[in-house]
Amino acid sequence: MIFGKRSLVPVILLAFSLLLLSCREITTVTTVNSDGSCDRIVKVKSKHKTHDDSYFPIPTDSTWTITNTKNEQDTAFYNYTASQTFRDVKSMQATYASYADTDEALRLTVELKKRFGLFFRYYRYREVYDRYSPYDKVPVEDFLTRDELRIYLSDQDSAEIKDKVEEWRARAMFEELYQALVTKSKSLENPEVTPEKLQANKDTLFHSVIENADSTADVLFELTKILQTYDVTGLRDTIDTVLKRIDRDLDVILQVGANDYTNKVVMPGLLLDTNADAVEGNMATWDFSGKVFEFREKEMWVQSRLINWWGISFSGLLLLILLGALIVVARHRTS
Repeated sequence: MIFGKRSLVPVILLAFSLLLLSCREITTVTTVNSDGSCDRIVKVKSKHKTHDDSYFPIPTDSTWTITNTKNEQDTAFYNYTASQTFRDVKSMQATYASYADTDEALRLTVELKKRFGLFFRYYRYREVYDRYSPYDKVPVEDFLTRDELRIYLSDQDSAEIKDKVEEWRARAMFEELYQALVTKSKSLENPEVTPEKLQANKDTLFHSVIENADSTADVLFELTKILQTYDVTGLRDTIDTVLKRIDRDLDVILQVGANDYTNKVVMPGLLLDTNADAVEGNMATWDFSGKVFEFREKEMWVQSRLINWWGISFSGLLLLILLGALIVVARHRTS
């Protein structure tokens, strides 16, 4: 079954194997300095010695200072650390943008906005990981409420909600196949395989593929039965292309989703506001599962305020000059 046996049972088994063998604990610490420069440290604990195959943007190039050692508590794991100092956040953004050179890479956007007042300097740091879900033709909202999605992403046990997620994923993946078949059928000019016939048999085809198909040949066989024609070979390449893309996309979703993420941002001055899960001093922290990326982007932001001592000193000096001038004027009038 393409989206049943092929996509649920093996995917579940693959997910477990990924959790056991490929799960990464990824911690990112970004220190924003008062001059706009920043220090970035990415720490990864996993059984992987290298991370070139990671769809999550883990730095591996020579512009970073990298260490990779065995974990002292459990030698089956490696502690991988990459660090770099950037002259500004735009430079860091450019570095991460260079990693997102394929459709499979999880894209990251970082930005820093600064605003200067007389007595304070204000900073707003924002970091966003894009949603990675190639299946956007079927809205997840049609299957899950906002509360149900929140429960699923928080890893609370709910067999009913997990069933809804699997139903949405199967429907969404099938829609990729179905729409590709409709598009291809328009160019075939085959009266036995038309968009109208595919539309009329869409639900039957969905259930038939789930229950019986395990390959491109199987999908063609089910189409033969449902459309009552053997003239479906013109759809072979389309089916094969879509199924390969689905396999690749699932690989990305499962690998990224198997990881646990912690993101820390240290800001200059006093924290004013943030959407972080926790705050300690001038550090904001977010902890989340990689499952979130399949459903929505992950946005993290924090605002801080730093005393502008130069502005205060200038204002104090100006005030002293003004007071001195007033005293001189007052004495001149009384003399």
